[in-house]
Amino acid sequence: MDAQSVQDALNSQLGQNARNLRRWAIYSAVLAIAAMVLSVPFQTLLGYSFGAFPFSEYVSPAVATVLFFTSGVVLFRGAAQELKAKRPSTLALVCLASIILFISSAAATIGLAAGLPGIGADLWWQLAAVVFLALIGRWLEVRFVQAANNSMPDLLSLLPAEAEQAIGDQTKKVDAADLAVGDIVVVRPDARVPADGVVIQGNSSIDESLVTGATGIQQKGEGDRVYAGSQNSSAAKRGKGALTVRITAVGSDLLVAAIMRHVEDAKSNVSNAQVRANTSALWLFYCALFAAIATGVFWIFATQSSLGFVVERVSSVLLVAAPATMVISIPMVALWTTSTAARAGLLVRQNLDAATKVQVLALGKTGVLTTGKFTVESISVSQGATVTSADELLSLAAAAETKSQHAIAVAVGEAARLKNLSLSPATNMQSISGVGVMAQIDGRQVAVGGPAILNRLNTQVSYDDLLRAAEANENGFTAIFVVVENVLCGQIQLADQIRDGAADALREMTARGIEVCLVTGDATGVASFVAKQVGIEKFYAEVHPDRKPGIVKQLQVDGIRVAFVGDSIEDASALAQADVGIAFGAGSDVSIESAGLVLINADPMSIPRAFTLAKRGLSKRRQNLTWTLGFSVVTLALAAGALAPIGLLVSPVASVVLVSLSTVIVAVNGQLLRR
Repeated sequence: MDAQSVQDALNSQLGQNARNLRRWAIYSAVLAIAAMVLSVPFQTLLGYSFGAFPFSEYVSPAVATVLFFTSGVVLFRGAAQELKAKRPSTLALVCLASIILFISSAAATIGLAAGLPGIGADLWWQLAAVVFLALIGRWLEVRFVQAANNSMPDLLSLLPAEAEQAIGDQTKKVDAADLAVGDIVVVRPDARVPADGVVIQGNSSIDESLVTGATGIQQKGEGDRVYAGSQNSSAAKRGKGALTVRITAVGSDLLVAAIMRHVEDAKSNVSNAQVRANTSALWLFYCALFAAIATGVFWIFATQSSLGFVVERVSSVLLVAAPATMVISIPMVALWTTSTAARAGLLVRQNLDAATKVQVLALGKTGVLTTGKFTVESISVSQGATVTSADELLSLAAAAETKSQHAIAVAVGEAARLKNLSLSPATNMQSISGVGVMAQIDGRQVAVGGPAILNRLNTQVSYDDLLRAAEANENGFTAIFVVVENVLCGQIQLADQIRDGAADALREMTARGIEVCLVTGDATGVASFVAKQVGIEKFYAEVHPDRKPGIVKQLQVDGIRVAFVGDSIEDASALAQADVGIAFGAGSDVSIESAGLVLINADPMSIPRAFTLAKRGLSKRRQNLTWTLGFSVVTLALAAGALAPIGLLVSPVASVVLVSLSTVIVAVNGQLLRR
């Protein structure tokens, strides 16, 4: 069988409208009740009688026949879809059983009218009940699948229709859809953010739980990112007031739009588990056919049972098999997993099962274990420098880093801005990944970067400078060097805070038996400091971005499964090399494309939550598959009459009820993922 997507599986197995099925079920209920109540065998079974009246014995057959050729057509259409797709399943078996019941009952009624009793078996009431209950079961399946398919809320509905755009000193109401990148908007208390952007003025509290899955209220101030659909809290309760936001993304580039796209893409991902379920369901269909034939042959030739008994056994075997339940049990769990993950701020781009086999978790430092928001702590000028002051050193560094978006460059630029330093224009700027930047400023070549920049330029470094940098590293500070015309003029030390919850998250991963290590381009002293703070014993420091995939490959020796967590373009190749690539804090466009799992919010506890969800999702699928296989084996045996000698039999009506009950069980089990 060709691999099929989750959504294709649902369409082929449940390609019927729930509302129409509900109407047919109501219509069938009326006719089925009439056919059952007026059936002579049913009256005999329950010990009551309406009494005879002209042609009373033909009323139940007539009503059941109408039901068979009206409501039954709905089932036959579904069976035709299954056969056309070459995936015969439950509906095909239901229709085959219904045909057998109809032929047997029609033969009995015609024989009675012709004065030839004993031909066929009067099972009209059972036929009516089977058609009605089959429609109910089909309706339940469609409802459950639709509930799973629609379990992810429409985040686009969170977007406000209007926005308050700032134009000079005034504001005016505009359509949110007309906003463009670069526009300035004001988000007042209780209002929703109209588009993704960066706060340029104000402080307040934002509830972005529906968008990013972040728990609690998030404090936002200048420089912080905000996302469309999140809500500014009431100033009277939590927030401090309005936020002025510069728009950075609109339309399809919004985070909420990306989330919805990822969720839809995840729904259509091919799953190996789904393929196995489809194959198992197909085998179950053929096993049911074989079992039905074997059952009929056994009871006819081995026991000379009555025709009515044989028809009941054969029909029960066909009706009790539940291939469709087996098929939908997997995609329902997949859909619930995807939507549950998205609501928690986790976007699943690839098969999440791989996370259940991870043995080593490697993480980047900046932006993952630390906030990535550097602040300048100290500036020192080296002996023999060609600059006269710390301010001049800072202005040169800020000028060289003007066009860089690196977190350190941003911090250096912000420090220069706070000091109101004037920056000379930089030309011939060259950014070297993992090394630093170089540029021409006022006719001088200025280079800014970590120790790698000194090695690249073969710059001499004094013992005092090395000692100062080493002491900074040991205290968790990052030291960057400023080189002017190949002369080391000084260094800038920056601090980066460790994220709240990082140590707890890694402790939880270690408790799961997963080895945790740190991979960073920072100096050994910084790596050692951060590793100790978060409880990591093994770390790789001063790793150039080009070497990160090699580190991951080294960890993958002997088939060990490795997950890598990164947040920047520099981590993209490592994310691609890992068995499970995890982009942290939404990451950059490149890092997201390279990742199998995207953690939208920057909460370290999202990492163990993702692994927990992967484990629970796989467990639920296995539970559902085991249940449906076990259910089918046991009920097929009972329907065939394996325990008939002790009087334990499963009738056709009971078979349909059991199949519906099985569907309810797998659906409810899948929904438990939301807990």
